[in-house]
Amino acid sequence: MGEEKKKHSFLRFIIKTLIAGGIAYAGYLVYKKTQPQEDPWAESYWEEATVDTEETADTAQTPETNE
Repeated sequence: MGEEKKKHSFLRFIIKTLIAGGIAYAGYLVYKKTQPQEDPWAESYWEEATVDTEETADTAQTPETNE
C-alpha cells in the first residue's frame, strides 16, 4: 500500500506541474500577443533617404568661399 500512495503522489505532482506549465505558457502567449509588433520610435532603415546633391555640394563649398 505504501508504494501505491507514492505512485499516486508522483502522478499528482506530474499532473499539477503540467497544468501549471500550460497556464504559464498560455499567459506568455497572451503577453506576447499584446505587445506591439513594430517599435514606433525605431528608425526606418528600409526607407530611402532623399538628399539634394546640389544643395549639399553648395554647403560644402560655402566655408571656402567666405574666406
